[in-house]
Amino acid sequence: MKWQTIASLNGIRSPYVIRPGQVLKLKATATAPKTYTPPKFPSGLAPNRAKPSARGLQRALKAAGFMPKSVVEADNYGPRTQAAVIEFHNRHTQYRAKGVTRDPAIGPKGWAYLHRLAYGK
Repeated sequence: MKWQTIASLNGIRSPYVIRPGQVLKLKATATAPKTYTPPKFPSGLAPNRAKPSARGLQRALKAAGFMPKSVVEADNYGPRTQAAVIEFHNRHTQYRAKGVTRDPAIGPKGWAYLHRLAYGK
């Protein structure tokens, strides 16, 4: 590697002085990590339904801390899933249906935000 490349990687300019103990980069840093893209919202996902499956929602609720990890995942969007979604809405009211104080249904925007909380980096 040429000294000019090392100087460029480390922002060293003329008069090209390197001090004792200075740590130098010898290769370019990796490109910026890709941003997290949540999975597509499953059309028809709603309380008291088993199709589409609520398992993806349950996993995200667990990963984000809204549902106990001990809850067994199931296809049905039942009472425990609804309670966890209500808790999510209590903390993030902008994703709750307007005029509803206990909203057990998650919509596409809430789904995306929940997944970013759970898995986004």
